[in-house]
Amino acid sequence: MAGGKKGPKSKPNTNGTTTPAIQNEEAKGPPVVVGISFGDSYASISVRLESLQEGQPECIANENGERQIACAVSFNGQEVYVGNQARPQLVKNSQNTITNFRNLLGKKFSSITPPSKATSAPVIAGSDDVPAYTVTYIPAPPTPATPAPVSGTATPKGPISKKGTPAASIKPTPLATPRPSSPQPTQKTITVPEVTTMFFDSLRGSAHDFLGKDIDGAVVTCPSWFDNDQKAALKAAAAEAGLPILGFADEAAAVILAYEERERGVTRAAPDRISLVVDMGASHTTVTCLSVKAGQMYPLASVYASDVGGNDVDTILISHFAKEFTKKTKVALDFPAATPEDARAEAKLRLEVEHTKRTFSAGRNTAPCSVESLKEGYDLHGTLTLMRFEMLVRPVYNKLDAKIKECLSQAGIDPVFLDEVLLAGASAALARLKEHILTEVFGVLEDDEEEEDEPSATKRPKVDIRNSIPPYEVQSLGAVVHARILASLPEDVKPAFEENSALSRVRATVKPIGLKVFQADGSTPWVPVVYAHTPLPLRRIVRFDADAATVKKVGFEIWEGEDFVEARRGGELVDEAAEKEKAKAKAEKAAQDDEEDEEDEEEPIVRSRTHKETTRLGAMELDLETGGPSKVLVRVIVDAEGGVEIKLWEETSEEKAKVLSIPAP
Repeated sequence: MAGGKKGPKSKPNTNGTTTPAIQNEEAKGPPVVVGISFGDSYASISVRLESLQEGQPECIANENGERQIACAVSFNGQEVYVGNQARPQLVKNSQNTITNFRNLLGKKFSSITPPSKATSAPVIAGSDDVPAYTVTYIPAPPTPATPAPVSGTATPKGPISKKGTPAASIKPTPLATPRPSSPQPTQKTITVPEVTTMFFDSLRGSAHDFLGKDIDGAVVTCPSWFDNDQKAALKAAAAEAGLPILGFADEAAAVILAYEERERGVTRAAPDRISLVVDMGASHTTVTCLSVKAGQMYPLASVYASDVGGNDVDTILISHFAKEFTKKTKVALDFPAATPEDARAEAKLRLEVEHTKRTFSAGRNTAPCSVESLKEGYDLHGTLTLMRFEMLVRPVYNKLDAKIKECLSQAGIDPVFLDEVLLAGASAALARLKEHILTEVFGVLEDDEEEEDEPSATKRPKVDIRNSIPPYEVQSLGAVVHARILASLPEDVKPAFEENSALSRVRATVKPIGLKVFQADGSTPWVPVVYAHTPLPLRRIVRFDADAATVKKVGFEIWEGEDFVEARRGGELVDEAAEKEKAKAKAEKAAQDDEEDEEDEEEPIVRSRTHKETTRLGAMELDLETGGPSKVLVRVIVDAEGGVEIKLWEETSEEKAKVLSIPAP
């Protein structure tokens, strides 16, 4: 009892009894939430428990030990397969196997373009123009009725003999109950939302089995181009499966969240940086450039490519092994498939080349591809070297390079300003992909990667390309971090995180804002305080050392600036455009000459990022009163409309601060 008259001493509870309110409160604990990465081809589930490694989020395996779960549902007789068990059904039961249904959520059949060559159940128009599938299955037989229990001794009906037993009857013996007929195959139309509900019910069951608790909510990743109708359809389908969706996480943002959580307490990434997320899935690739400033993320550009993905790599490998099979066995195997036999062989190869790719991703220099009875009873036993693999998939890698450059161009970001590249997606672990991006996009040679202090010998400095978190896990890990944040928010704050909230539509700075500080030696260095592409509103505080014994006042000017690239050769500034033209002309002249002139190799051009002031916004000065070493603080606030407020004060006398306000342009 709190306050008031003290009550009688309570007796200890026995036999497990307790106060119900306290028992329920303790038993409930924090909400049980999960993060789900829901791709068009694969999904994964992550949880975060304090009992796990230092409370870090972990990607969990389902009941079959799989962390990368195929987004597939297959009907075969009375069996329904969900996940990776459904993929083998594509060989002989493709017409009843459903794949690639995520991107159809929330869309009308009349607005989509079905693939000309379907490798799984074809999409049809369901009721209300909803995309659907027609599958054939066998309904489960009805459960037989349980006979009523017999109590006591039943009194026999009909004539009774002298011995008390039933007497013979002249009535005909009734016919035996006919055996129920076997269930017959039945066609069923199942819509995309219904398939999604079945799949999410399987994910919910896997999470429940792992945690041993009911799931209170989930955050699901979705691409940036998902519209409101698609999100609403996904939310409704998950709710039908008993899995409430707390919110959605952008796929690129989830990747950054996962790395920040994994590296919490470890100095790795700068708080203000430009990040590029390369999400290479099975069916498509999305490249997103984001500005990350003090934990806030602002998208600069995003490029989507449906012709770059793991399936395109599979197609190249299938074509290669099909030719090898025909060469060895003299059995024609056409690809693309023109006959049902070739279609089954293609499906078998598509399943097997997944193992080939994973072998290379594990660091092997050779990888097998073996399929029993590929066609006409002949087996395929082939091997592929890593060098040959690189040559085969180079067209896909080159397309990815082009998409990365396109994204940077749309964002207006020179590659030299990138701080990190994060790889995500089921296909981002492909062998030599990271090295290819370093060389072809950023101009970093493999020999240069060993140098740590010196910039690359090529035209661009090194960039940090990271895939330390398994690419197929990283998005679900970020989603569960987001889920924990949403679940812990006060009720009055949660509306700010809802879809289409006005607070989610923000502006960002276009140019950096910095201070030109007047030094005792007469120099005036310009120090950026607010970087370009920082979400508004913002606040930054910087501290300067000052000594009132030698300096009686401090002053500085506020300047707006710009970012630019500085090119040097041998320490001397050079015009990069002119140097490129010079190198091009020299190469053309060398190609025309029959004899190669031996010339001294020029030092390479080294590019680096820098800033310079361009527009003066104002000036401030402050008299120092401490009389000795002191700290001077400058606080810069930029409001949501772009107005700037600068506050200058000495650490020991904030009440005498000077304030300068600069209206929004």
